Amino acid sequence: EKKKKTHTHTNGRKKSSIMASTPAAWANVVSALAIAVAIASGLSILHGARHVVSASLASARARACLVYCSGDLLDAVQTLMLFNDSKTFVDMPMRADPEEITRKFAALRRPLTKEILSDFVGRYFYEAGSDVLTHVPEDWVPKPPLVIRLGSEEAKNWVMDLMDKWRVLGRKTADSVAKYPQRTSTLFREHPFVVPGGRFRESYYWDTYWIVKGLLECSMTLTATNVVQNLLNDVTTFGFVPNGGRVYYVTRTQPPLLAPMVADVYEATSDTDFLASAVQVLDKEYQFWMDETNLRVVSVPAPAGDSSVITGDSKIQPKVYTLNRYYSKDDTPRPESYREDLETRAAGGDCREIRSAAESGWDFSSRWMESDSKTKTGSARDWNLTEIRITNVIPVDLNSFMYKMED
Repeated sequence: EKKKKTHTHTNGRKKSSIMASTPAAWANVVSALAIAVAIASGLSILHGARHVVSASLASARARACLVYCSGDLLDAVQTLMLFNDSKTFVDMPMRADPEEITRKFAALRRPLTKEILSDFVGRYFYEAGSDVLTHVPEDWVPKPPLVIRLGSEEAKNWVMDLMDKWRVLGRKTADSVAKYPQRTSTLFREHPFVVPGGRFRESYYWDTYWIVKGLLECSMTLTATNVVQNLLNDVTTFGFVPNGGRVYYVTRTQPPLLAPMVADVYEATSDTDFLASAVQVLDKEYQFWMDETNLRVVSVPAPAGDSSVITGDSKIQPKVYTLNRYYSKDDTPRPESYREDLETRAAGGDCREIRSAAESGWDFSSRWMESDSKTKTGSARDWNLTEIRITNVIPVDLNSFMYKMED
């Protein structure tokens, strides 16, 4: 962090990818952020970026959100604690269209009880994750070339164990996702993909970066190309890559690592057609991050001691850096953590800050928490989610990713 770089965007503005060289200068940058951020525009939360999208498919996702993203049914299921994990319900495909289900729900006898609601959900929903199917990658082999090159038996066994995991974690979306997109929270994937596992039944943006690294080491270039192509398709559809492959994730993204994924796949395959098509899509993602209406761009006055600039009319102006932050326009509880977010908000937390922190991929970290030094000791038990103020932070890693994308 003692080094300091500046570079020029394609639009000619200067930007610092490494923040400040001294604590005092860093404090100036952070303080300036509070007054430098832009006021939110009136763009739709669900479709805030400029993008090309099928009207019918967008309509289907909006219909699905009547059940999975907000509404009385979601609130009832989560607050009555029908499931131990808030994510379970929002991953359950519907047996009927959302309009019919919400109408039937409204007609249920009141007051609602856990038993009444449990019976209703059982009648109108399938099992969580049932529209995401297990898939063994086509290029999977039990013993990749990497094993032969390794000398250590321990290392060989580790790689063989990894190869088994590709079979366990491989997935594809069921045909029903394409046929009835309004009845599921799952985003359709053209190609098979790899999931993190456990309760995470769908693909995730920055998880895929590490997955691609592993796939390429295991000589699974077809699967690596496919999972990256799925993310490129997301950019074509939404203008950015959603946090994960669910409708309730499309109000936020994750660290912009698609460009290095594309570079890694190209280095392994030398596929110039793939690269040529990907570069055009990557520019759309970059524009999403640099679009001031998305509120992820901040203009920060240079720290004290930084040089000034002279404008065309010979007036000396202070240097201003264009930097990025994590930000979600949505300030409601996350559907997949609905009950937990309600509790945090009741304790004084901010759902927008929680969502924005989830966008960082570091959900959650004391990096994003703001505390009173007089009352906090810094130990883990002294921190809680009510103190998240990530929108007041300019992350050095995020801006390094952006610098790499531009470079």
